[in-house]
Amino acid sequence: MHTKFSGTESSLAALFHSKAMARLVVFFAVHPGQRFHLRDLMRRTRLSSASLQREMQSLLDIRAVRREEEEGRVYFSAVEEHDAWRAWMLLLRSAAAPADVLREALVDAAGVEAAFVYGSIARGDARTDSDVDLFLLLEHEDHPAQFRRQLSDAEFLIGRTLDVIEYTVAAARERARSGNPFLRRVLAEPKTWLRGDDQTLSRLVTA
Repeated sequence: MHTKFSGTESSLAALFHSKAMARLVVFFAVHPGQRFHLRDLMRRTRLSSASLQREMQSLLDIRAVRREEEEGRVYFSAVEEHDAWRAWMLLLRSAAAPADVLREALVDAAGVEAAFVYGSIARGDARTDSDVDLFLLLEHEDHPAQFRRQLSDAEFLIGRTLDVIEYTVAAARERARSGNPFLRRVLAEPKTWLRGDDQTLSRLVTA
């Protein structure tokens, strides 16, 4: 299925000089210890070739990422001991809206048809220690271990506990039709969209 990403203004725009750089920083932060070739990075981050190459060169210039050649292919990985990563993670945790970080952290999560933050964060009355209520609408019930690690790393990145509710599209549709009280309440609450929008939700669940 085609999935629409939220295009709302992000708090990350005030913290990084470009959306592409913000996305790359979060991407590498939630994929620790992994390396990627340029085409794979472009596919996963959904950045244009020009934006990706420009910002990767910036990261190379300050030695925050390493470039390795192996069997004729070039791979990139974060130099995690570099001071820049500690600074960026502190910046994200202290100054970025949790939903904006999660939006970027889930950019390459396959099988997520819709995702939104609800509860106190979405209502705008959260405390600094409030959990982040995350609703995921999944194509299938089973998700790879990498997805779980990604959520765990995203939780560490925002410095808050993630309270994750997951439904498959089929299960959510069935419960919506049966009038499930919890699902009805969540669907009626304010939402901060990470992937998809109200039309996506209506098409997948309430149609």
